[in-house]
Formats: sequence, structure tokens, C-alpha cells
Amino acid sequence: MKNTKPLNVLVSNRDALLDITLTLTGKWTHTAKEVAELAELAEKRLDRMWMPKGKRKSIIATHTSKGPTARAYRYGVNGSIVTLRRAADGWRIIGFEAARVYPQQGGKLMLQISPEQEIAAADAMRAGCNIVVKHPFTSPDNVRMLPAVPSATPTGPMPLLRGWVPNAN
Repeated sequence: MKNTKPLNVLVSNRDALLDITLTLTGKWTHTAKEVAELAELAEKRLDRMWMPKGKRKSIIATHTSKGPTARAYRYGVNGSIVTLRRAADGWRIIGFEAARVYPQQGGKLMLQISPEQEIAAADAMRAGCNIVVKHPFTSPDNVRMLPAVPSATPTGPMPLLRGWVPNAN
């Protein structure tokens, strides 16, 4: 069962969040408190992967509610799937629907990021950890760093190369 009206509610808006989560009730569905905790968990995961705060907009987080932990359940239960989108003002709930979850299944948070966001996170991690990526055929005195995003560079035929290249200057 999917919600018919489109959702775009801030997770910090507790009353609206409560109204949304009450559309599906059950022991295995998400509560308003759990949805708010998911937003915090997603932020922590983005911090752990060095995602710059300015690049977090439009990241999608999807979570399936956790199923029963006991193996005695031989059948599925009614759970829920929550979809959150990172906006400039915080996490917004954009999807809340019913799902069938089975014993020892679910409870997983999946983050969807764009290739540009992945590059930004990798660059932030390299800068924060003082990691230098060298090209294997250059000496340390004759190198310069390429831009993180492929662009027209004066290096010639290899604009997609990331790392160290001979200094053209």
C-alpha cells in the first residue's frame, strides 16, 4: 500500500511526522521517533564518509523496518519502508509505504549519492587525512595536483586522470 499524496515533510516537524507514521500502524512499522533517529543515523554515516556539509543536498536515504529477530516466525510481517531526502534545511520524508519483512531481515539504511558527491567525499577524506595520491611515473619534485572534477586541463590527452601528473609549468 503506497501513500497517494506526495510527501515532503521535514523530519524535525514532529506533528506532521506523527500524522504520516500513523497511516501505517503495527509492531514492525516505523514510529515517528524511529524516523527522526534515521535522519540522525544518516547524518552520522555521511560524517563518517567525509561528505562535506555543503554537498549533502539531494542525498536519498532508504530504510526498511526490521523484521522479527526470532526464527520461530515462519512468515512475513507487515513492516514499512521510509525514504528520506536531504534538503538544505534538513531531512525530508518523501516516502512512507508498507512492505513485507521476514525474520531477521530489514533494518538496513541505504544511502544513494551522486558521482559528484562521491568525488567530493573522497577529496575531503584525502585532504582531512593528508593523503597524497601520486602517479607512479613521476618524481615528487615534478608533480602538481589535478582538479577533482574532470575538466579541460592543460595536461593534454588525459583530462580524466586523477592524482599526480608531470608539472607542465
